[in-house]
Order: sequence, then structure tokens, then C-alpha cells
Amino acid sequence: MQVPSLLQSLTARDQIKTMQLQLTDLQTQLATGKKSQTHSGLGVDASLVLNLRAELSEMNGYVRTIDQTQLRLTTMQQGLSRIDDIAAEMRTASLTSGYETLDGKQTQLQFTAKERLEETLAVLNTDIGGRHLFGGAATQTQPVEVYEKVINGDVGLAGFKQIVSERAQADLGADNRGRLSIPVPGANTVTVTEDNAPPFGLKFSAVSTDLNNVTAGIAGAPQALTVAFGAPLPTAGQKLDVSFTLPDGTTETLSLVAIESGTPKEGEFLVGADANATAANFQTALARDVEVLAQTSLKAASAQRAATEFFEYDAGNPPKRVDGPPFATATGVVDATTTDTVFWYKGDTATTPIRNSALAKIDDGRTIGYATRADEGPTRDTVKALAVLSALEFDNTDALSQRAYNETTQRTGSKFAFKDTTSLADVRTQLGLKESSLAATKDRHERTINATQVLLAKSENADTNEVGTMILQLNNQLTASFQATSIVSRLTLTSYI
Repeated sequence: MQVPSLLQSLTARDQIKTMQLQLTDLQTQLATGKKSQTHSGLGVDASLVLNLRAELSEMNGYVRTIDQTQLRLTTMQQGLSRIDDIAAEMRTASLTSGYETLDGKQTQLQFTAKERLEETLAVLNTDIGGRHLFGGAATQTQPVEVYEKVINGDVGLAGFKQIVSERAQADLGADNRGRLSIPVPGANTVTVTEDNAPPFGLKFSAVSTDLNNVTAGIAGAPQALTVAFGAPLPTAGQKLDVSFTLPDGTTETLSLVAIESGTPKEGEFLVGADANATAANFQTALARDVEVLAQTSLKAASAQRAATEFFEYDAGNPPKRVDGPPFATATGVVDATTTDTVFWYKGDTATTPIRNSALAKIDDGRTIGYATRADEGPTRDTVKALAVLSALEFDNTDALSQRAYNETTQRTGSKFAFKDTTSLADVRTQLGLKESSLAATKDRHERTINATQVLLAKSENADTNEVGTMILQLNNQLTASFQATSIVSRLTLTSYI
């Protein structure tokens, strides 16, 4: 009888097959280090592994975003640091440099300003991987024009140098008197009237005097200064002060001191034989000194105003230029257009908070704004001051050129000092704080990633020691099973008896 032995043999073979499958699975675990090659093979841990992997992917995505943002922030801070160094260098040079033209038109300081402006504009066009860093939300195009176009213009487009010239003509007027009318006095009264050109020229601010029997005041629209002389006449040393508001918002005071003999110099007028003669002398001296003021302080202030109108604009407020020609008699400004004027800044001009024009998501529900723009206050003011120095020319054959130059450098030195605006150091500090926040967030994410990877490894990875032991056990069981099956397969009733 062989039926029982056949049944036993078949059962043993099924067990052997099962153990062989188990052995194959264990050998795969040992080779791959993984408990299973499919999620379904993980059993109750399958859902946990899926969640952990999703969290790991999200954390790694945040870290990649942080790395990219940190690189951009570092590069932006390096660029702003260089511009800050340029501003510091030019501030010192502006306030200490002497007047000596190299080509009869510009000084060493001005040639240096040209080089520094070229460098500054190049820094503001920095990009990483095709992404421009100083254009706010506009990252795909260069945010600023190159030096040559900014200063000298392009075909059919006015550059800054032309804008400065037009504004100077409008502010000084055809007679270089700052758009003031200073006629010969009528009898004993001098009357000086502002031109009916609201944005241009010298504007009366205040007048004061200790001259004997002199009445002085400012009134009317347009404003007029009247100075009436009486008897007895002023004596030597007495003076009249008249203050003017200049186009850049600064104030200059012109003083005229009475002398009783000799030839009056700048700042002096000769007391005449009577009130009428004294008024005539006063008018001559005032006209002389107004012309000096116009070609020195007013010229410098006019360039600063031109810089403001050319460099400061946004989406709803384009650059401005003098409504002319003719410019010397212009009475207003008009909006510049891209068809007649170079727009130095071509990046994002939205009025929304600048930093928020570039956002990076660095955590669940958390984004960080890190954008910078070339037209931000301190960056733009550096460009403006460098442009003024680069564009102006001073004829060294003109006796007033050195004074005009000194007025210009004093004003640009103040701009480089950022007295009236946020400084470049302030912007760098803002970006530095954001970079510190990114570093702290990245560190937290990396700790989370490490902890998640440990938990994931426990859920997915096989224990090679345990697997090795199980393989050894299965091998022993298989050997024994093969031997038993072999014996059973040879059993018969005859051999049993």
C-alpha cells in the first residue's frame, strides 16, 4: 500500500514549496535591505510609510527652496555691500576733493564717478541662473539700463545729461537770474518778481533787514520782493538778507551789506547820495549776486532736481521733463514717455511692499518675502548722486565753475550719506534677518528629516541579523524536509513488513 505515503509526500512538497518561497523572500530582504518590495507587503506599516515619505518629500522641497533663496539673498547682500562701499568712497571724495579738471570739463572725482556708476549698474543687473535679483517681481529681464544709455541716451531718446541741460535752462532762465525779474528801480523802491513758472528758478522764502529806514517784504502771486529806502540812509555794516528756496528743496540766503565808499564787491552795495541813488545801487548789486547764486547754488540744485525727476518714478507716476523747447521760458513739466526718454529702471514698479514681490514658501503656511529692487530709495539715491557727478561739466575758464563744482559735491556728498532716506546698510540688515530666519528654518527641517528617515528606516528596512538567522533556520528545515520526503517516497508495505 502506497496511498498514505503518497499523501504524505504531497503534503511535504507543499510545505517545502512554502518554505522555498519564504527563503526567496528572506534572501531578497537580505540583498536589498528592505522588508518588502511593495507597500502592500509592509502590512500594517504601509500607511505609515506612505505618510512619512510624503512628509519627507515636502521637507526636502522646503530645504531646496531655502537653499535657492539663501543663495539669492547672499548674492544680493554682496551686491548691496559693494554699492555701499562705493557710496562711502564717493561720500568722502565728494566732501574732500579739490577742483582740478582733467580735460577742461570734469575732475578726477567725476571720472571716478563714471566708473563707479558703470559698476553699480552692472551689480544691479546681477542674475543667478537667468533670474535677475534687483527687479522685484520682474526677474526675466535686466532691471536697469547700461551706463551709456542712462547718461547719454539712445537713438531718439533723451538720457540724463540732456534732462539736466533742459532743467538748467528752465531754472536759470535766459539771463541767468533764476527766472527773477529785477528791473531798474522806480524812484526809491526796488521790486524783484518771480517768473510765473511755478516749478522753476529761485523762489522767495524770507527777507529780513537792519538797514536804517528800509521797508522790505514779500507778497503777491507770483511773489515779489519790495525794498523801499528812506532817509536817513543806511550806514556801513548794516545789511539785508533774502532767502531763496531752490529746486531741490534747499535754502540759500543772499546777504547785501551796506558800504559808504569804495567799489562794492560781491555781498556789498554802495550807499548813494539819496534814497533813489541808494536803491539803484542796491538793485545793481542784487542783480549781480543773483546771477552768481544762479550759476553756482542754483545750477547745483537744478541738477539734483533733474535727477529726482529722471530717476524717481513708478507705474502711475512716470519721469518728468521740462515742457519745451524753448526751455529757458518753460512754465511746467510733462510726463516723459518711452518714445522720447530713456527709462533707467525697467523692473517691477508696483506700489505693493517691495519685499513681497518675490515670495518663497519655506514651511507649512509660511512664506518669506525677499525681493529687492534697483529703484529702492538708498540704491536709487546712490545711482542719482553718481549720475549727477558723471553728467555735469564745469568750464575751467569760467570764474564761477569752481564754486558751482563745490556746491555740487557738497550736495552729492549729502546724498551718499543717506541723511534723508533709508541707508543701504538698513536694507542689508533687513535681508540679513531674513537669511538668519531661513537658516533657522532649514536647521529645523533637517532635524525633522533626520527623525523621519530614522522612523522610515525602522518601518521599511529589514534587520539583516534577524533575516540571516531565519534563513539559517529555513535552510535547516528544508534539509530535514527533503530528507523526510525522500524516505517517505521510498516506503512500501513490503519494506514496512
